[in-house]
Amino acid sequence: MTELTIRPEDIRDAIARGSAEPGYMIADYPRALNEGFLAIISDCERRLAELDEAEPEHLTRIDTLRSIIISCAATLRLAERHGDEARRLADRIVEIVPGCGVRRFQERVAGR
Repeated sequence: MTELTIRPEDIRDAIARGSAEPGYMIADYPRALNEGFLAIISDCERRLAELDEAEPEHLTRIDTLRSIIISCAATLRLAERHGDEARRLADRIVEIVPGCGVRRFQERVAGR
């Protein structure tokens, strides 16, 4: 298993750039965007399966991995809820837009 190593100078640099504060996790946005949250959850679950709660030195990593899984699942749920609301609003807009002579909101935005 590849071990994640964050050097103190990396944290200081991130804080200096304003992308992190002491005590906060630095998000891996490229990974989230390129691989997706389901892949991150799967990876964390795989890593959790390799750890033993009976081993005291594993407890911090176990807690961290569980918190990442919870955070990723919450992000997916939030995105789902936003998608539901966007579809609800789009359906309403589609009802209104035909008065402009187009059938779909996308056609109206595209100027067709």
